[in-house]
Order: sequence, then structure tokens, then C-alpha cells
Amino acid sequence: MFFLQTQKTKEKRVQKTTRISPHAETHSSLPLDVYQYEDGVTIFAEIPGAILSDIHISIEGEHRIVIIEGVRTRPSLTEKEKMIGEREIISEECEWGSFYRRLVLPSPVSIQQATAKLVHGVLLLVLPFEQVSQTEDVAHRQR
Repeated sequence: MFFLQTQKTKEKRVQKTTRISPHAETHSSLPLDVYQYEDGVTIFAEIPGAILSDIHISIEGEHRIVIIEGVRTRPSLTEKEKMIGEREIISEECEWGSFYRRLVLPSPVSIQQATAKLVHGVLLLVLPFEQVSQTEDVAHRQR
């Protein structure tokens, strides 16, 4: 994992990883902005056309791997558009359908304290780091 310390904001940025999907050809990309703070990680993902119940978020691999997958649904045509019938496509840039994204985090995160919300097509994930107690820390160092 690569970190870039920015001078102005004192925030660490986690480098974007490539998506790994069992069906990569059927999933579209999911652009992410990922920021690491002292106490956790915040992830922003643009997911227009999705509702929170269409998005599945899992944390795996000793609480260090975040997987975001789901479906972006194209808005329905209006009655007028349905009546017109055939149309000429000028540009189609929006990605609709299923998406999948996997991201490896620098430290384990707390599943119990993680929050997710979708506001105006932007998913906001707040993932606080797990707090390691002093006893656990000493036990790990003795191994």
C-alpha cells in the first residue's frame, strides 16, 4: 500500500487499487476517494442511480479488505420518451448495471463502528480503526 502525505491538508491518501472480481467483464468500475486519518478511513464513492439497499458492503481479511458491490439503475424513460420510440444516441457515458470494487486498507477497521450513508448519489463510508488494547499489543510483541 502506498501513502502520499499532502503538505496542505496533513491527510494521507490511499492509492487506488484495481478491482478484482470473479466476473470482471460484467462489472463496471467504481471510482473512489479514500482518505486516511489518525483514527480511521473515509471512503467516498459516486454511485448515481443506486439506493442503499442496492449496495452491499463487506469487510473481510482480518478487517482490512473493503468490498463494495451493487447495482446502478438507469432512470426510467418518461411517457413522452416512450411514445417517441427510436432515438439517435449522441453520447452514452454513464455506466449502469452492476459494479464491484475491492480495496485493501492500511490497518484493521472496526465493523461495529463503521457507518455508511448515501447522499445525492455519493456513498460515504466511515471506517474507524480497531482499537488495540495494551494487553493485546504486548501479547503480539512477545511472539
